[in-house]
Order: sequence, then C-alpha cells, then structure tokens
Amino acid sequence: MKKAKRQHPLEEQVIQFLSTHKNAAYSSKQLAKKLRVKKKDFKEFRRFLRELSRRDRIAQVQEGLFQWRDTGKKPATKKRVPAPHTEETRVEGTMQQYRGGFAFVLPTDKSKEDIFIPPGATAGALHGDRVLVRILKPKGQKKAEGQVIRVLDRKTKNIIGTFETGRSYGRVIPWDKKLQVTPLVSTKNFNGATDGMMVEAELIADGSPPEARVISLLGFHGEPDLDAKIIISKYQLPREFSVEVIKEAEDVAYIRPEDYEGRKDFRQWYTVTIDGQKARDFDDAISITPFKNGNFMLGVHIADVAHYVREHSVLDEEALDRGNSVYFPDIVIPMLPERLSNEICSLNPQVDRLTMSVVMRIDSQGKLIDYHIYPSVINSNERMTYSAVKGIVEDHDPELLRRYEPLVDMFLSMKKLALILMANRRKRGSIDFDLPEPEVIIDLTTGRMTGVVKAERNIAHRIIEEFMLLTNEVVATHISNSKLPGVYRVHDSPPAERIMDFATVAASLGYHLPTDPQKIQPRDLQKLLSKAEGKPEERFLNVLLLRSMARARYDAKNSGHFGLALDSYTHFTSPIRRYPDLLVHRILKAILSNKKAAITRAEKMGLRIPEMAEHCSITERKADDAEREFIQLKKVEFMKDKLGEVYSGHISGVAPYGMFVELQDFFVEGLIPLKYMDDDNYVYHDKRHFFKGRRTGKVYRLGDPVQVQVVRVDRDKREIDFLLV
Repeated sequence: MKKAKRQHPLEEQVIQFLSTHKNAAYSSKQLAKKLRVKKKDFKEFRRFLRELSRRDRIAQVQEGLFQWRDTGKKPATKKRVPAPHTEETRVEGTMQQYRGGFAFVLPTDKSKEDIFIPPGATAGALHGDRVLVRILKPKGQKKAEGQVIRVLDRKTKNIIGTFETGRSYGRVIPWDKKLQVTPLVSTKNFNGATDGMMVEAELIADGSPPEARVISLLGFHGEPDLDAKIIISKYQLPREFSVEVIKEAEDVAYIRPEDYEGRKDFRQWYTVTIDGQKARDFDDAISITPFKNGNFMLGVHIADVAHYVREHSVLDEEALDRGNSVYFPDIVIPMLPERLSNEICSLNPQVDRLTMSVVMRIDSQGKLIDYHIYPSVINSNERMTYSAVKGIVEDHDPELLRRYEPLVDMFLSMKKLALILMANRRKRGSIDFDLPEPEVIIDLTTGRMTGVVKAERNIAHRIIEEFMLLTNEVVATHISNSKLPGVYRVHDSPPAERIMDFATVAASLGYHLPTDPQKIQPRDLQKLLSKAEGKPEERFLNVLLLRSMARARYDAKNSGHFGLALDSYTHFTSPIRRYPDLLVHRILKAILSNKKAAITRAEKMGLRIPEMAEHCSITERKADDAEREFIQLKKVEFMKDKLGEVYSGHISGVAPYGMFVELQDFFVEGLIPLKYMDDDNYVYHDKRHFFKGRRTGKVYRLGDPVQVQVVRVDRDKREIDFLLV
C-alpha cells in the first residue's frame, strides 16, 4: 500500500491566510513575516510556496508573488489558524502606481501615512485616481497595507499605447508601464486604428479588463514627432487653441492711441531684452543708470499682458486652464496664442510696447533705497542674447564692442550691480545650487536626439536672474503691505527627517550642520555648499540637498521663501508664460489705481486665489514632469546604438536595488543593478547613501567617479543599465 505524502505544517495556514485576503498578492518574504517563519527556515518555506503553486493550491501571479487561487473548495477548517489581528479603517486618497504592479495611496488627510497597495489589490484603479481604501494593518507591523474598495474619481480616463488587433476585438498595450491594465476595444471603436499604431484610447466601461475606444491616432514608431505626441497626450496637455480664443486674441492684439494714457513714458531710456538665442517671446526688458556716488537706477519693465487678457474673458479662462507654457527641446506649447505671446505682448525691439515697470534706486552696497511702480510704455533698443552680453562684459570681443558701442557702458554697469546683489544674496543665506543643466540637441527632420551638452550659464544669465529676483521681492513686499489679496511664491523649510539624512551624509565627508534641524537656516546650507565648491563632492552634495528640499509652490498666504531666505517673494516677471504672474499684475494695477471699483474687483478675485494658486502649482508640476519624461525618452533613444561602449561617469543616486550613474559626456543617467555588482556581497546603507562590500570593505558612495559599460537599453521602459568596468 502506497504511503500518503505528509502535509507541510504551514500548508493550511498559508491557504487560510490567502483566502482571507483574496484580492491581494504577497511576496514570499511578506508571507514568511506574517506567518512568523523563522529566518533559518525561509529558503525551505520559499520552495514550499512554489510547490503549492505547482499543485494549484495557490496562484503565483508573477515570479515570487503569490495569491489565493479559487478552486471551488472551501479551505480546511479542522486546523484553522485565526487570521492575523487587524485594525481596519477606511481612507480616501490618490493612487500612485509603480511598474512592479504595486501602488501607494496618498491619503487626502496629509497627517496620515502613505498606504501600500500590493499587486492585485487595486480593484482596477489607475495612477492618479482618487480611491477609497480599506486599510489592514496587522498587529505589530509598522507600515499600513491596503486594498482599494472602489474608485471615487477616475482621473486617468485616457490610455496611450500600442494598438493590437485580434479576431473580434483589439487591445491597447499601455505605453506607461505603471498602468497595470490592458483595455479591450470592440471593432466599432477602432476608429481607424491599425495593428502596431500608437493610439490614445478613452476608458468607457470598468471591468477586468476595462473597455475603451480609440479617440486619437498618434502614428507609428519612427515618425519624427511621435514622441512629442505621446507625451502631450499622456499628460493631457492642451495643444491647439479654440477658434474663439484665436479670434479674441486677434481682436485685442494691437495698441490703440488711448492705451498710452496714464502711462509713464520710458521710450527715451536705453532699454534692452536679454534672452537665449532661440527665445521668441520676451517678457522682460531692463535699463540701468549709474551715478557718480556709486548708486544705480535700475528699471525692470515687464510685458503688460493683463492689459490684453481681461479677467473672465475666453482668453483668460484658457490661460488659467493651461496655467503655464510647456517647453520641449523642439516644441513649445504656449499659454497664450502666438499673436499675443510672440507679437503684441512680446517686448520686441524698435516697437512700442505696453509694460509694467519697477524702477529701483540702489546704493553702492546693493541696498534698496526706494522704488516706484508704474503702468508704462517702452521701446526696446536691442534684442540681446546671453552669449553676446558675455562677449561684451567678459570676453571684450572687439566686433561686439563696436557693434553695440552705445550700450557697452550700460552692460558693464549691469554686471557691476549684479555681482553686488549676488554677493548680498549669498551673505543673507540664499541657497545657490550650482548644477549644470543639460541642453538636448534634436534633429528636427528625424526627431532624434543627436547630442546633449552642458547648457550655458554665464554672467549674462546671472544679471537677469539677480534683477528679476530683486524685482519679484519688491513687488511681493508691495502687495503684502497693501493688505489686498496676493499670490506668492512660497517655499517651506525642508522636512526635519530629510535634512538630518542630508546632514548625516555631509558629516561623513567632513561637512557639518547644526544638530537641531529646526535651527538650520538657509545660510547654514549655503555655507556648506560654498565649502564644497571646486571639490569632487561638490556636485553630489548639491544634488542631495536639492532632493532634501521642499518643492516651491504658489499660495495665497505669504509664508516666505526658505531657499531664497526671503520673507516675501512672488512671480511677476513672466506673465506671457505663467498665469500666477498675470494675477499679480492685476492685483498690482488695482493697488496703483487706488480706485474703489478696482479694489473691490481685486478683493473678489482674492476669493478664488487659493484655488487658482493650487491649480497653477499642479500645472507647473505637470509641465516639469512632461518635459523631464520627454528628455528621458530622447536620451534612452540616443543610447540605443551605444551598447557595449564604455564611459566615465559619477554615482548620482544610491538605492537598495542598485546605483544610478550619470555619464560625464552626455548627462545621461542609467542604473547599475545590484545583481550586476557580483564581485562582493554589497550591503546598502540608506542613511549614508552608499554600498559597502562585506568581504573587501569596498565602498561606493554618491559622487564617486566610475567607469561603466552600456549593457541594456529599453526604450519602452525608458531604462538604461550599466555594468561597472
């Protein structure tokens, strides 16, 4: 008689546990922890789980991830083990999905911690959706886990992906690998889509899988503008202006004789714009007069967009909806139609333009003596570029000196004042991150990236930055003192935990901060960065500190700007491309007019400012994310034919799963997966951001120079893998 196979002592416990968590999947480590498997027994336990899946007792949804399998039989009850004790609550929040199939829900109540959602427990919710979550927090476990009960507000309504046709239906394979869903499309909803085409599909019915219909045909792989179309569709960026918006822009885009009335006339002042070579819209112009006693008269003149874009007009609602312009290396999605942004509002040379001017008297030490703000009119003398101004004030290029002879003294005065203001800003503790920015070079005929170079940042950039910073501070202070509602650019002090993590890493390199995070001031951080200037660790300390900081945002409440070490700051100087600046102009005009009707309008507008400020913060983040992802896509494509090549770089990030390295030549970042670091058993030290080999003691930390070989490029996942050489 054949002897019956002995049952594993944990078999019924595993099945019982998974049967009570049917919509969730768990890794072998998670199951071992929940069932209190001893560390020495873990390898055997992992083999046992695989055996259970082979016997169809449980399901292995992907490598190392297990879930309840409904066999139609009820789990055994003879030796029933009670489910782990849980504290159950329900919370609303926003879903953030990740490529591994898991997700986190960020609670609406900011005081609550993020909730981990294991694979299989999302109930069809997608990235960005507002959801209701059931939290199951096993006793003794620090982190909460959850299960999505239902979607409250579907934010991700459209999916970008590759269309595949079947016999009686099609499906869309998501381009964004965070979206763990493949919607089906019935033949009546193909709308011209063919096999292999990139499409945008709208979800029309929930389910598993959900149903969708094709709403936009983006094109096939290899077409020059496909990448831009994908990113624009993914982030739901508005592209074309409506007929109504275009018509309104055409109707207002000219200067009438009465528009000059009541304006300060600065047309006789020497005034210039200074921008990049490729710029097409010019928000700001500057003028300067030096005095014999060392003082300066600085004029900053900003395009009077509010004169043309009237509150509650079609133009205004469109600009608010967009929030800001979006800039890709080869495409601009403007906030305003071209008739305004590139023509009548743009401070083009040799033509009259309506402006708002801030004229400041500044002493030889850089201290503001007084200022005046006017609705004004200017006529810019020259459209200057950063490289041309640098050629004059630093390179003393003979040809440029001859060409711009009447303006040379003005540029030299600008440089002198900018250096004084820069020194004062550093002295008060304003943090100046000196990080090289990449400039991506795109071949417009093919849409392919042909190279990436360090973006120029010279004295001319500094001149404009310093003058705009001072102007924004002056305007913010003026509005704050007026007691009328305002829109401020605020920046909170960094979270204590993040700044202490930074302090720990910095201390390991000999840089020290005050021990109490609450007492750390911007000047402490700037002092540290200044000490690192020119040293090997300079770049990674800049990067690490930047990642430790809070994100600047727009707010109706003036809570100051930590990074700039200012009590009041706003955005006033770019109303062509930022809606908050347009709001500030309207408020400023109401203050200057001092008329009851204007004040009443400003107070009424103040009721909407908190909502508008939050909306503009969101559109700004969306634009930043879209620009970043577009550039990453181009970088990955650029590296496709570099497999096997060896490059120099430095470690730009350290995570439990490996090290990120940024290449010295291309500003391209890739990952050295931990599994590729096989010359030792490396241990990750999260507080100090380094790996240390157990056998050799070898350490890899942020900022270290390394040689790497390109071994994997995955365009779909936007991933590049390196191997240490």
